[in-house]
Amino acid sequence: MGCCVLGPHRVGEIDAQLACADTYPPQYLTTQVITQEWVQPVDKIHKLYKAASNVLDKNGHELITAYPVVRPDGRGSVMLINKDENNGHSVRVTFDDPATKQTRFFTGTVDRIVFGPAEYKWHPDPDSAANAAQAAGDVEEDDDASPSPGRGLGSGHADPDGPASKSAVTAVGADTLYDLPKASIVVLRGNLSAQ
Repeated sequence: MGCCVLGPHRVGEIDAQLACADTYPPQYLTTQVITQEWVQPVDKIHKLYKAASNVLDKNGHELITAYPVVRPDGRGSVMLINKDENNGHSVRVTFDDPATKQTRFFTGTVDRIVFGPAEYKWHPDPDSAANAAQAAGDVEEDDDASPSPGRGLGSGHADPDGPASKSAVTAVGADTLYDLPKASIVVLRGNLSAQ
């Protein structure tokens, strides 16, 4: 079956392209990770906890943001966002339960779902990217800089174009290290044990 692109169309400040159904934008793929992998897609209570990270840049800003939750099925799940565009990081994950005053951690098999540059990367077409950037006033005529996706983006293609990758990690205790690729969203999901 062929694919017909019906855009771009200007909607306020957003450039939208309508494309065939077998191609999904990164926003859709990320939403799938959040709604289908991080949380349990059921109408039941999820317990969301505060989180802190000690992975900082040179100015003291957190590079890793964590969103821990205990799902209705009793499994722990944490969505980790690596905001470092240049480096991957390895992290330890523990859940400090204020009710029981216990430190909990993943045990056994942990599902690892990753959406990052290895799963999705936009490649603007060379001619249309330069023309679109110039038309938007982002570059001068002799500048060959490419616009960022969504800003004056002409045509192009994603390669790879999703979906999120899935693997399993064996947790051996609170000291288990989990790898976060650069510029990625990682969901870790599994059973929790007390220390």
